Formats: sequence, structure tokens, C-alpha cells
Amino acid sequence: MMNNIVFRVTRKYMSLNRRRTAIAFMGIVLMVVMMTCVFVGKQTVMAYLDKVASLDKGSWHLIAYDLTPEEAKSIMQMEDVKKTGISEQLYNMEFQATGDPDERPFIDVKAYSAECFEMNNITLAEGRFPENSRELIISKTAIEDGSSIKIGDRITGDFFKRSITNINDKGTLEFPFMGIEVEHGKTAEVPVNFMSYIENDDYVENHTPTGVKGDFTVVGIMERPTFEKISGASISALCGLEEATGDNVNLMIYLDTEKAVGAYDLESRINSMTGRDNRFETNEMLLAFSAMSGDSNINTIVIFVEIFFTVFIMAASVILIYNVFNMSFAERTKYLGMLSSVGATRRQKRQSIYFESFALLLPALPSGILLGMGLVYGASQVLKPRFDTMLSIIKSSLPKDIPLTLSFGVSEILVIIVMCVVTVLVSALIPAIKIGRIAPVESAKGAAETVSKKHYRTSVKALEKGRPELLLAVNSTSRSGHLTKSIIRSIAVFTTLIMVTLYGAQSLIKIVETKTEEDGWMPDFDDYEYVIVDEHAKNSYSNVKEILEKDENVGEIKEIVTTSFDVTVPINKLTDEVFDARKAVYMQFDGNTEEDWEKNREIFMDSMFVNTIEVDDEEFALLASKGNADMDIAEDTSKPAVLLYNESAFSTDFYISGDNCSGYKYILVDNVFNVKKGDEFILNGMNSVKGEVEMKLATAGFVDADSVKGRFRIVPNGFYIFINRAAGELIYDSVDSIPYSCMFFNDDNEESVKRLSQEFSRDNESAMNSAVMARVSELNAAKSIKQVISEIVKILAYCFTAMISLVCLLNLYNSIRGRAAERTKETASLRSIGMTDKQFTKMHNIENIILLSKGLLISAVLCTVLCLILRYVMVRFFGNVRMTSPLLPALGISAAAAVISSVMTGYCSRRSKVDIISEIRRETV
Repeated sequence: MMNNIVFRVTRKYMSLNRRRTAIAFMGIVLMVVMMTCVFVGKQTVMAYLDKVASLDKGSWHLIAYDLTPEEAKSIMQMEDVKKTGISEQLYNMEFQATGDPDERPFIDVKAYSAECFEMNNITLAEGRFPENSRELIISKTAIEDGSSIKIGDRITGDFFKRSITNINDKGTLEFPFMGIEVEHGKTAEVPVNFMSYIENDDYVENHTPTGVKGDFTVVGIMERPTFEKISGASISALCGLEEATGDNVNLMIYLDTEKAVGAYDLESRINSMTGRDNRFETNEMLLAFSAMSGDSNINTIVIFVEIFFTVFIMAASVILIYNVFNMSFAERTKYLGMLSSVGATRRQKRQSIYFESFALLLPALPSGILLGMGLVYGASQVLKPRFDTMLSIIKSSLPKDIPLTLSFGVSEILVIIVMCVVTVLVSALIPAIKIGRIAPVESAKGAAETVSKKHYRTSVKALEKGRPELLLAVNSTSRSGHLTKSIIRSIAVFTTLIMVTLYGAQSLIKIVETKTEEDGWMPDFDDYEYVIVDEHAKNSYSNVKEILEKDENVGEIKEIVTTSFDVTVPINKLTDEVFDARKAVYMQFDGNTEEDWEKNREIFMDSMFVNTIEVDDEEFALLASKGNADMDIAEDTSKPAVLLYNESAFSTDFYISGDNCSGYKYILVDNVFNVKKGDEFILNGMNSVKGEVEMKLATAGFVDADSVKGRFRIVPNGFYIFINRAAGELIYDSVDSIPYSCMFFNDDNEESVKRLSQEFSRDNESAMNSAVMARVSELNAAKSIKQVISEIVKILAYCFTAMISLVCLLNLYNSIRGRAAERTKETASLRSIGMTDKQFTKMHNIENIILLSKGLLISAVLCTVLCLILRYVMVRFFGNVRMTSPLLPALGISAAAAVISSVMTGYCSRRSKVDIISEIRRETV
């Protein structure tokens, strides 16, 4: 009976205090919305990214190679295998219709079942897919090479396997990027995508017939598939497969993401079943979005960030709801005190708080979930055109209309409900305990704040100095504990949550960018509109440059030269940090020991390749002035000089030292070269006549990412140096080289641009068809699926940061409004004795400074601890990727908190239209 009375009175209280109840309800709804955005939004985004990622390699998770047909059938029946496709490698045969007999004389044919065509990202340029084993589609590369092959033509020949025999008596022949080592006199099989055989003194190529003859009709031309190597000697082709006929088949697998543990788990079970170590290929990008990536460290980071941000939402919601209950503490003590006088127990008073909490939660759950889903859907539709635009940049043949629809299940809804119930319970816990502890008499008096025996001193110095606003501000912020503490908490939460969420989002973005960036360098000359890239070896370079120089519409030409020859730096010019990083990456691979490292260190590190970027002398001096350089050397155009890019990255993706990696590791070294400004810098290279040659350059100084920003973008999976014109001439005269020039220019005449575009087109059969003209903006656009996914993650991360800031803003507003509401009588009394609006504004500004200082001090401690935790996790499970400094964002967020709290205080404390007497008599808020 008493419970009914308590609940009835609580409902009445909620009805009388509609604004406070509405704010509490809004806070809970916003919490549910945020939870929905995290879990439903994550599922929706992952499902979409899953479709986007499939554009890269296809919609398969794992390929198991060289299985028997019986083994393949056993794997198909595994519970966590959802879909499979069978393929057979038919190997190479001579391609009589090739347009480039020197570089690509062979055709590589694979037989695909219908499921394989569905699961692979195969796009037709024309024609149709094969329907049987006698029909074939061929890569468009053949036509781009000049082949006259067309639909309806026949391709016939005998299949063979390729191998090479080492005839170089100097020792072992190595192809490190293919994992091939051949001792002198020995023979090793090479993959179908091995480079074209060129007569040399190192090896001879052998062709071993497989006994299978090929007779195919071309039914389609496909865009170049992802597995076709540009540098390989074979053009890819795919024929149909009705039934496996060979002893070995390859099985393409799509896992059931609800049942599967991961790709590595399946690999282990397949090895156990076959009794041998099988060869596998994983689609890491697709696996990553299902948390099944073989890259377990990335999985750990994704899961950690998800949990971390979920806890943040709960923390923000807990403080918001707690502040709502805490702000109305004085009013609650009065009505609950009266109930205590007629028999209400402490437990029943606590139940009053829980009753109010769940009375608000029950309608908030369905409305919040629906609003959250609507927000996720609305955001997805707003962002989708942006995503489609990014996808269209990659390749015109890719499908752009990838559906972005809500994706969730019962499990996501249950998790949202459970998390929200727990959050509300925790939020109401402390106010309920506090209410239960207050004695009935004190409750009836509304004396919750006077229970404390603390005495406050009044400073008369402020009055003596004529500063009553300071006295009132100090007294107000120090004596009304539950009012000021809620604002301090709100400011601390506002700055902490936004700062740490922003730092976490930026860290995650940086990791995704680092993981997805294509290695290499790119000029960043936004002040030029066009660029022509040409290979000097094709004898067209001088003609191209002459055409540009004679064209009256072409302005100044900015030229950068890079090379594809082998130039190395002696290991004594590299720091210990380089060796330590390389060792750390080496030790990530299973089975590698300290003894292995010491044994193989010379093999890995005896000669380190260096990428050279030649710039004109003016550009060289400009880069030197932005870096740490000796300008006398940098400006001396007669002396071969070098600027060392003093950063390099080592990762398990780039430096592979085994079959199985225990986890991804990325190590950025920002002290690469063991030389000083002015020292002699040695480069080594090979000359076909002279053999190994040594070149001496003067070290002008060092540059890094900050020094070259706005001029070059470098992803340093290797070593980079900038050289001046004199150094370039020295290197080209000393070693065998294939220089490439990038000539930047502007041309405002449309007809001139059109003429140049046609003249430097790959379709042009003139002597200058090696030159390619493009817009500079195209160089800076996204070039791969990986980069598009990185951009999508960046957009979503900032959207999440913006959403969590809404919770913080509502929390801060509620605390300021509640304090202003509870000071209604005090404010009216001060107005009654003549306090002006100007004095009120000054008092509020002083109060804001006091409260802001305390809140920011707490926030500084919390932000430091939480950012260090985030940093530790990122470094521990990923590597020492360069994170954005949190200092500037922290200053910006602090300034925003100061402005927002000042504006909110002014708004909530504005003069009421109600007369002063009514304000003084007011009992409820």
C-alpha cells in the first residue's frame, strides 16, 4: 500500500517538474540513440564495408591451394563454411597473338566454377562469362599491349610449367619478393606470374609440359583482375569448369560469419585434416570487417576501440542522468521526508528513485531505438553519395550502386536494452542511496544540504575592495555543493569525453591510413594543373620536353626525376634504430629466433636499396631551408648533394620473413641515417661494363614529413633521398638506369590541352606513346579500395565524435539550467536589493571561471591517463605510428567549453518576466 503511495507521489512530482522530467527523458533517449548508433551503426557500416572490400579481391575469405578433390569435398561440408567455389590452375601456354612478345609472351589460364566467378571481382569489358571448359575470357591487358585478339577467336596450345636453373657460379640466386632461392646448378619452379625471361648470365628458363592441351574460344574481355601481376610475363585468362579433372584443385571459401572463429582456425583444421602444411591465401580486408582477420592485432584494436567508446557512452549517460537526479535533490528530500513521517521506509524512498528511472526508460527504449535507427539510416543516405564518388575515382568499371541499408539482428537489440538498463541502474544508484540515508525530520525540512557540519568563512576583503560580485561568486561556488559539483562534473565530462573520443578517433583513423596507404612517394604540386610522365629509355623524353617548351600556351615546366635502378647505401650509414626495427619485424614471424636473426642479419641488411628523387636546384634549396640542412652545400649547384629523408617504416606487411605472422607490427624510425651535415654520403650501384661502382655525394642535411609537407607525400616503406641535378647526372652516368620524368605545367588553352592529351595518349601509335598526360588532381585522388575505406572510416569516426558531443552538451546545459533554476529565490532577492544586470553578468563570469578551472583541472588529469592508455594499446598491438598531438585539440575544446558554458549561463540566468515577489515565493523548480 505504502509503495503505491510513494510511486503516486513520485509521478506527481515528475508531473509538476515537467522541464526537469523532460530533460531526464531526453538524456535517456539520447543514451539509447547513442547505443543504437554504436551497435546497429557498427553492424550497418561493417556490412557496407564488407561489400566495398569485396570490390578489391572478391567476396571470399580464404583460398586453400593444391587440395585433392576429396579433401575439397570434406571442407565444403564443414559447419562454418557457407559457400565455396572450385578452380584449377592450368598453367601457361604460348600466346601467339600477344602484342608484347618480349614482356608478356605467355597466357596464364585458370578454370573457374560458376561460384568462383560470383565470388571473384571479375568485371567484363565486353562479351559474356564462360559457360563451359571450352570457353574463355581474357584480360584487357592483352589489347592494351597491342594484341588483335577479339571475341570469337580461338586460342590453342600445350600447357607447361615454368622453372629456372641457376647458371651463375657466384652463388645463390635470390628473388626475395617471391620467396625463391636457387643454388648454383639447381632448378626451382617459378609461379605463373614470374617475370619475362630475358637472356642473361644468371639463369635459364625451362618449360615442362603438363600433358594438357588447350583449345578455347574467346567469349569475353575482362578488366585486368587483381591477381594479374603487371610485371609478370603472363596475361590472365579464365575458362569455365564443370567438374574438376586434375589431381589438384583450389578451393575458394566464404565463411559463415556467425559460426566461424576465424581464417587461421580454419587453416589449422584443414592442415590437420590433410596431414600437411597447405598453402593458403586470405582476403585480409574482407576478414577484418568481420573481426576474423588473420591479423589478430588489428582485430584486437577494433574490438578494444568498440568497447572503449561504448564505455564512454555509458559514462556520459550515467553522469547526465545522475546529474538530473542530483540537481533535484533538495525537492525530493521534502516530499520523501513527508512520506517518511507517515511510515515510508528507506527502501521505499530508494524505490522512488528507481521507479522514476524506469518510468522514463520504458518509453525511452522504443523511441530511442527507432530514432537511433533513423539516425543511422539518415546518416548513411547522406554519406552514401560521398562514398559513391570516392568509389568512382578508383575505376570506372566498378559497380557504384552498392546498397547501404540498415543491418542488425535480435542480438544487437538485446545488447542495446541490457546496456541501457545497466546504465540507468548505475545512474540512479548513488542518488537512491543518498536519499535513503537522510533522516525523516531532516528530509521534511529539506535540509539535505545542512546535514554537513562544515563551516564556511566569509572573506570581507572583497567587500573592502568594492568587489561584491567576487564575494558572491566565491560563496555561491563553494557553499552549494550539489549544484556546483554537477557543473564541474559536466565540464570535466564535456572536455574529457570529447577530447579522448577525438583522440581515439584520430588514432584509429591514423592506424587505418597507415595500414591502407600505398607505399611510395607522390609530388604534391597543387599550383600546377597538368603532368606528363615519361620514361627516358623509350627515346621520347627529349621530344616530349621539346614539344612542351615550344608550346606558347605552356607555362613554366617543373621537372622531377625518379629511377628504377638499384642504388644501395652501405650499412654503416644506417643507425642502430633501423636494425632494431627490422629485427622486431623479423621476430613477429613464427619460428624465428635470436639465432636465426644473427645468422640472417647480413642477408637482410648487407645492402639497403634507396629510392632517389631528383629535383631542380631551386626545389632542392627550398626543401633544405625547411629541413635541417647546411644551406651552403644545398645552394651549391656544382656539387652533387643529397638531402636524406630521415624517416622509414618497417612492417610485417612489407618485410616478410616467414609463412605465419604472429601479429601485425608497424615501426616508424625517425632517425635512419648515421651521418651528419657535411659528411660524405656513399651510394653503390651496378654498371654493366664497370661492375659495382661507388658514388660520393655531399650530405646537405635532413628532411622529414613536416619539411616536405605541401611539396611531397612519402609513405616510407624503404629509404628515400632527394638529390640535386649534379647528383642526378653523376648517378645516371655511373650506373645502369631507367629514369622517369614527371613534368608539371599549366596550360589555359583548351585546344592546346586537348591536342597535348591526344599526342601523349597510350592509344597514340607515334614514337612518343610512352608519355602519359594527366591532371595533377588525379594524382592526389584515391587510387585504391583501401584508401576509399580509409576515407569512409575517417568520416564515420568524426560523425561519432560529433554525436557523443551532443550528450556532453545536454549534460552541461542540464547542470547549468538546474543550478540557475534552484537559485531563482537567491537571484530574485539580489535583484530586490538593487543588483544590476551588469553586476549579475560579472558575477556569473567569475563563477564560470572558478567552475571551469576546477573542471578543466580534473579533465586534464583524466585526459592524460585515458590518452596514455589509448596510446599504449595502439602501440602495443599495432606499432609506433605517429599520432596527432592532443595539445591543440585540447586547447580548442577547452576554449569551446568556456564559450559554451558562458552562453548557457547567460541564457539560463536571463531576467524572468515573473515579478520578484512571485519568484521569491516559488517552491518548485
